[in-house]
Amino acid sequence: MFYIQGELIEAGSTPGFEFASYRHAPDVLHRIKVVGPIGLKERIPLYRKTLALTPADTYFCILDNSERHPNSLSFEDIRFLDQLLLDAGIATFYGATITLDAGYRDIVELANANVENIGLKGKLMTTHSPEEAEAFIMEMLASTDGGK
Repeated sequence: MFYIQGELIEAGSTPGFEFASYRHAPDVLHRIKVVGPIGLKERIPLYRKTLALTPADTYFCILDNSERHPNSLSFEDIRFLDQLLLDAGIATFYGATITLDAGYRDIVELANANVENIGLKGKLMTTHSPEEAEAFIMEMLASTDGGK
């Protein structure tokens, strides 16, 4: 099912999430599966853990919430998380969210708008298709050294 391989550098969990991080040249792709209700409180430890594994200034992730766990995130929460990225030295963020929740598109639109407002580069997208999420991240990886 996964097109993007890479070298597994760490796998683990935080409240609400399971993750596996894979090295692709200088970049790391974080595959994150939602396993319970999530909000800002649950995201902070996940961000801290995955940011510590991200040696380059570009953050790649595929977030899988296809099991439809409750998800709350306000615009202020998005701003807080984006500031965590900036504080960790991230300049570019590429993320694909797999979800059946049509309302999540609104969260992604807010996140895309905020990324531009605070000076981050990158793009976020949402889809119901794991294959589409993979294709998007593969394209983004290919546009960096990690795709070589």
